[in-house]
Amino acid sequence: MITDPLFNPEYSQFCYEIPFMPGQTQYMDTPVTPTSAFAGAGYNNVDCAYPDATPAISEVDSSNGIGPWVSASGATLTITSLGDQMVPNYAYTGPSATVAPYNAKTVKRHYGFGATQQNGTLAAGRVTIGGVNATVSSWSDTQIVVTVPSGVPPCPVQQQAQYGGSAAQCGELVITTGAVRTGGNVTGVTITRGGSYNTAPTVTFGAAPAGGTTATGTANLATVAGVASVTVTNGGAGFTSAPAVSFTGGGGTGAAGTAVMRRHVTAVTITNSGTYPGTGPVTATFTGAGGGGTTATGTVTLSAAPRHVTGVTITNPGNYAPGAAIAVTFSVPAAGGTRATGATVSTEFVSSVTVTAAGTGYTTAPTVGFTGGGGSGAAATAVLASTRGVASVTITNAGSGYLAAPSVTFSAGVTGGTSTALGTATTNGASVVVSGKQSIDSVTVTVGGKGPTHVAPSASIQAAIDAADPGDLIIVDPTCNTTAGVAAACTIPSASNIHSPAAHNELLIMWKPVRLQGVGAASSIINANTHPAGKLDVWRQRINCLFGLALNGQPSTAANPYDPTTAVSCPGTGWTHFTPTPINPQVDRLPLEAVVGWDAELNGNLAEQLQEPSLMGALEGAGITVLAKGVNFPSNPYDPTLLAAFPAGTTLLQNIPETAPNGAQCTAVPNPFPSNYSCNPSSIDGLGITDSSQGGGGIFVHGWGHNLQIGNNRIVSNAGTLSGGINVGQGEYPGAYIQGAGILNTAPGSCEASPVPNAVLPYCENVNVNVHNNDISLNSSNGDELFSATPAGAGGVSFCTGSDYYLFNYNWVCGNLSTGDGGGVGHLGFSYNGDIEHNTIIFNQSTNPTIPANGGGIVVMGTPDADIVCNGNAAIDQDCVPYNPSTNPPTGDPRTTAISAVGPSDGAGPGLVINANLIMGNSAEAGSGGGIAFQAVNGSDM
Repeated sequence: MITDPLFNPEYSQFCYEIPFMPGQTQYMDTPVTPTSAFAGAGYNNVDCAYPDATPAISEVDSSNGIGPWVSASGATLTITSLGDQMVPNYAYTGPSATVAPYNAKTVKRHYGFGATQQNGTLAAGRVTIGGVNATVSSWSDTQIVVTVPSGVPPCPVQQQAQYGGSAAQCGELVITTGAVRTGGNVTGVTITRGGSYNTAPTVTFGAAPAGGTTATGTANLATVAGVASVTVTNGGAGFTSAPAVSFTGGGGTGAAGTAVMRRHVTAVTITNSGTYPGTGPVTATFTGAGGGGTTATGTVTLSAAPRHVTGVTITNPGNYAPGAAIAVTFSVPAAGGTRATGATVSTEFVSSVTVTAAGTGYTTAPTVGFTGGGGSGAAATAVLASTRGVASVTITNAGSGYLAAPSVTFSAGVTGGTSTALGTATTNGASVVVSGKQSIDSVTVTVGGKGPTHVAPSASIQAAIDAADPGDLIIVDPTCNTTAGVAAACTIPSASNIHSPAAHNELLIMWKPVRLQGVGAASSIINANTHPAGKLDVWRQRINCLFGLALNGQPSTAANPYDPTTAVSCPGTGWTHFTPTPINPQVDRLPLEAVVGWDAELNGNLAEQLQEPSLMGALEGAGITVLAKGVNFPSNPYDPTLLAAFPAGTTLLQNIPETAPNGAQCTAVPNPFPSNYSCNPSSIDGLGITDSSQGGGGIFVHGWGHNLQIGNNRIVSNAGTLSGGINVGQGEYPGAYIQGAGILNTAPGSCEASPVPNAVLPYCENVNVNVHNNDISLNSSNGDELFSATPAGAGGVSFCTGSDYYLFNYNWVCGNLSTGDGGGVGHLGFSYNGDIEHNTIIFNQSTNPTIPANGGGIVVMGTPDADIVCNGNAAIDQDCVPYNPSTNPPTGDPRTTAISAVGPSDGAGPGLVINANLIMGNSAEAGSGGGIAFQAVNGSDM
C-alpha cells in the first residue's frame, strides 16, 4: 500500500464522481470536511502519533503460521516491531521556514523494542499474554520471540462445538520495554593543560555509581607541534628593561614567551695606570656574580718598561643580576710600584627566553623577535617540541549512571609533573532511571480452539465473513514478497520474506459473530473509501437482504420480492448460515427504527433522511458495520400498525435469570439464530480502519452486538454522522423499562430485574462490549441526526443508550472533532455500569459556530426519553416549539406538548466509572467542560 505523500489525513474523503466529458462544464462541489481537531490551525496541527520509543508492532506471527493464533501453549510467537516511522512534525511552520526543525513537514519517531531486554541491573523488559508472563527466547529492537505460556485465561465466549469450536484461551499481548537511564552520560572532556607526550596517554574516568557503567575515552595528541624552547644567539646590549618577545611565521599560532634579562661586563676603563716594577704578572679581578651567575674575567695589557696598565681585555663578560654593581681591582705591585685602578662598563642583555605558551600548528620554527626595552641587537632561534600535548578526548563509551561529572586523569607526561595533561569531564545531567514503556495497541493472542481462516491481500474479507461459521477466527494476512519484489507465500518476516501492509478497499458488514483478526493494525488495513462509484449500492443491497427487506426498502414478501428483476440475489453467493424466516429476519433492527414505506415522518431521524432505500441511512457505509440477531419475533416484525415498535411477545435472545435462563437458545442444535452474538465469540482486533466518510464512521455496532470485543485497532481519519471512530448503538430507543410495569413495558423489555420497585431497567441493546487498546485519532462527528434536542455525538467514540456494561479501557483517543457535544468520548443516554478507565484522551475538540459545544474530552449526558408531540399528532417524529401559555402572547401550538410537561431524561444510567484517565489538552469551544462535561446525568429521579 502506497499513500499519496500529499494526502492530508486531517480531512475526509468525498463521494462525488466527476464526469470527465469533452467540452462539459461541471460545478466542482467537493464537500471535504475536517476529520481532525484543530484542523487548519496553521501548519503545525495536533500531534497524535505515539511518543518516541513506544513499543509498537507491525506484525505478530506464530510457529503455527501467520497471525496471533497458536494451537496450544508452548508454541512460539514472533513479534516484529514497527520501527522508524515518519510522522507529521507539530513544529512545522510552513514552506517559508528554513531553520530546523521548523522547516520539516515530518519527523522520525522510533517504535522499537530496545536493543536488549535488560539494561544492566535495571528492570527488565517483558511480554505478557492475558496478564501471564511469556518466556522470552530472543529480544532485539526489531523482533521478540516468546513462548506462549500456560494459564492464559479462557476466552469470554467459546465457539459452539457444532461449528468445530473447542476450548480456547484469549489474552491481550502487552510489551513492556526495559527500564533505561537517561542523563548521567559523559559528553566530553575540556583540556585545561595539554601536557607533553611522545605517544597518546591513557584516559581514566572516575567509576560510575552502582548500576551504572564507567565511561571510557581515548586521548588525541595535537597533530602539529608547538614551541618548546628558544635559543638566544645574541643577547644584545643597551637594554634598560626586558624587551617584548614575538613569534612569527612557521605556520602556527599561539606561541608566547618572556625575555630573561641579565647584566655583563663589556669593557674596563683605566682610571690610574699604576706602575709595576719587575717582571711579575699583573691581574684584574671582577666582583663575584653570586648564586646563579658567572663572574667576569679579563687579561691585563701592560706597556713596556717602565710597566703600567694600559687596558683589560674581557675574556668572559660574566652573567650578573640586572642592576648589579660590578667592580674591578688590579693586583698589588712589587715594592716601589703603584697599584692601578679602573671602572667597569656593563650593560643588560637578553640571557634567555621563557616559553609561556607553546602554541600549536607550527610546521617550521617561527622567527623570534625582540622589541622595546631600550636596547638592540638581541637575536634568538625557536626550537619546536619533539613531543606533543593532548588536544582532545574522544568518548568511546559515554558511561551511565553518573550523578555528577566524574574525574578525568591522564597517564604521566614525558617528565611527569606539569608535563602531564589535565582536563574536566562534562555530562548531560544527573542520571535518572526511567521505567520501560508499554505498548498501546498490539493484538489479542488466541490459544487453541478451531484453526483460523486466512484472507490473502488479494482476497475479500467480506467473502470470508459470508462463508464463515459463527465464531470463526479470520486472520487478515499482510502482503509478502521476495527480495526481488515477487509475491510469495507468507512466512515469518525475514530478509528473504519481506512483509508490507495489505489494504482492503471494502465496506465490511459483519452480520454474524466472527473474529476479524489482523496481524497488526499497521499491516492489516481496511480502507473504507467509497470509490469506485457504486460501492455503496452493493452495500445497501446486502443491508436490505439481511434485514428482510426488498431493494425498495420495504419488507420482502411474495408480493414484494427482494429484486423483481432477479439481477441481485438474496442471499448472495457464498453466504452460509443465512437462515431467516418470514417473521425472523437474519438480523434485527432496534425498537422504533423505521424503514422505507412507513409514515415518511415516523422516526424521521433515520427514515426521513433516506435518499436511497436502506435502513440506517444516516449511518451507512462504516468501515465495519456490525449487525446481529437480538430478538425472537412471534409475528410480523414490520407490522405497519405498530409504528416501528416490536410486536407483543417479542423476547430477547439473551439468558435472563429471572424469566428466560436459556433465552439465548445457545444449546439448540442446529443453532436457530446463527447471527446471535450471545452464542459465539466476536471481535474486531488488530486492524487499521481509515477513510470512512458516509456516516457510519470507522466501526458501527448497530444493535445486539453482545460480548463484542473491539481491540488493538488503529481507527484513524474517519468521518461519521454520530461518531467518526466507533459508534456503539444509536440515538433512538423506546420508553423506559420500569421494574414492575409488566406488560406496560414495550417489547422486548429488559434483560434484568431489580429489587427496587419502579427502577429504570437496562435496555440491553449492546451488552458487554469491550473496547480496549485502540488508537482512535483524527476522526470527526459531522453533526448527528439522531437526537432532536442536541447535536451530541462524540468525534471519537459514542456509547449510546443500551450499551450496558461496556468497557472502554487503555485506549489512545487523540485529535478527534465533534460539531456537537463530546470531542473524544461520549456516554450518551441510559446505559448500566459503563467503565472508562486508563485511557489517554488528549487534544480533542468540540466546536460549533452557532451553539455552545460541551465536553471537549468526554461528555456524559442523559438524552430525551421521547420527543414532544407536535400539532397533536403523536404518530410522527418532528421538532417543534413546546406550547407555552405563560408568554404574552402564548407561543407554540396548543395541540403541542406544553413546556411544563417536558421532563428530563432518565439520565446516564447507574454505575458509570471514570477512573485513571489522562485527560489533557482538550477544548470545548463556547461551551463547558474542556476536559469532561456532565449533562442531565441524574434525570427524572432529581
